[in-house]
Amino acid sequence: MSRTKGARSSRLPLLTDEIGPAGKSSAPIPSGDEAELTRRILADVLKRIEPTLEQRIHKALVPALTRVGQALLIQLRAELAARLRNAIARAVAEELSRHRKR
Repeated sequence: MSRTKGARSSRLPLLTDEIGPAGKSSAPIPSGDEAELTRRILADVLKRIEPTLEQRIHKALVPALTRVGQALLIQLRAELAARLRNAIARAVAEELSRHRKR
């Protein structure tokens, strides 16, 4: 994969990629607090990749969910039609039975 700046916009950044200008952090580095530094770096990385990640997940899931939804709709229509046919057949049979007893 190419390391040019244009190619970076089409993929997620790697930990080895330069995220911003060297030495320019969005928050000051806390002295001696590794957990806080880890939290800040993670928050910064997530803030940068979440829009891209969400967009890619959406792009991948929409077609799959659409196909599943369409298949489910076809099944539900078939089941509803079968139940309606059965209910109408029973109603017709009951009505004919009443007329025959008269």
